Amino acid sequence: MKKIYCQILLATTLFVAFSSCKMDPPVLPANLIPITDGPKVTDPGTGTNPGTPEPVNSIGLPIGGTNTIRIQLNSATGIQTFNQVMYNDVSGILDFVGLLNSDTITFSYVGDKTGTFDLLLFSYLDYSLPPGETGKVEVTVSTMDQYSKGTIKGGFTADVVNSSGHKESIRGSFNIKQ
Repeated sequence: MKKIYCQILLATTLFVAFSSCKMDPPVLPANLIPITDGPKVTDPGTGTNPGTPEPVNSIGLPIGGTNTIRIQLNSATGIQTFNQVMYNDVSGILDFVGLLNSDTITFSYVGDKTGTFDLLLFSYLDYSLPPGETGKVEVTVSTMDQYSKGTIKGGFTADVVNSSGHKESIRGSFNIKQ
């Protein structure tokens, strides 16, 4: 019985230690001059907050309503909107999950705040990223805190393959508030 308690105590200690860690931001050279083209904005009256211009992503689909993930598998198919969504930050790995009936989409990337990042994990139906390849995630709005509370919006794109090896392009957007 003592052995079980020791294992539970060890597992709990490791869980608390890892879940409380936060990756440090990158250290950039002091003479680095960022290149900016200014913020991209929607026309007033469009987007997820009508009447207020807000940044839009340039690589995925237009951002949908609050608490949605939208995807399009190649440009010939319709857009699927997942309205049961979840966002979680586990030790700097940002995970997204969406449900639509019995279909599930999951994707993950490592990043902090806004910018363009590598899409490291993607799964939808029987499509996933090919081994060793990544997609792109562009985060345009991020107010998420260390407790995964706030808003995050952006888009993603990737080339994916199914279990038969058939290759497709996928693009999408996300708008999550928790």
